[in-house]
Amino acid sequence: MLEIEERREPGGLSQYAEQDLRDRIGEMLGMSGRNVQRYLNILNAPMEVQRAHSEGRLSMKLAEKVTRLDEAEREEIAAEIAAGGDPAEVVAAHLPESAPAEVDPDRAYELLLAAGTRAVPALDGRVGEVRGGMDLDQENKIWEQVMSLIKALIARNKALKTQRAETLREVRDFFKGNGRS
Repeated sequence: MLEIEERREPGGLSQYAEQDLRDRIGEMLGMSGRNVQRYLNILNAPMEVQRAHSEGRLSMKLAEKVTRLDEAEREEIAAEIAAGGDPAEVVAAHLPESAPAEVDPDRAYELLLAAGTRAVPALDGRVGEVRGGMDLDQENKIWEQVMSLIKALIARNKALKTQRAETLREVRDFFKGNGRS
């Protein structure tokens, strides 16, 4: 018996079977199953939100977040977008403020450095093959922020190198002054 011929009640797929199906569909479409699920979730958003996403005025992430809000909130967002409000601003204004996660800057630095270490040889000479995502304007904003961050990190590392060299000189001078070498 083929999988499709199995008799099931509506909505009768297990969570595993649903994930497997979405991953298989994603593979056929050339995207991840998770991305397929995001698109499916957006279908539950008001038409104004769907339209704003398909026109590139609202990121997939924000459009999907609308689907998690209660019906009254969704309708209010739809009305504001229909009245000419900027979709990204309208949605962001309706989302609950989340507490920022505690971030260890040294760990984040290590992760960024490790990602760069892997990405440089993988992309060197192959930038022309990169297709990019669905929201290139948003990706470019992120890349500009990454470049700014990297410049600041390079400046910080140069300052740390100078500071550490000075500390080593002071330690050497201290021991030389006390008759030790």
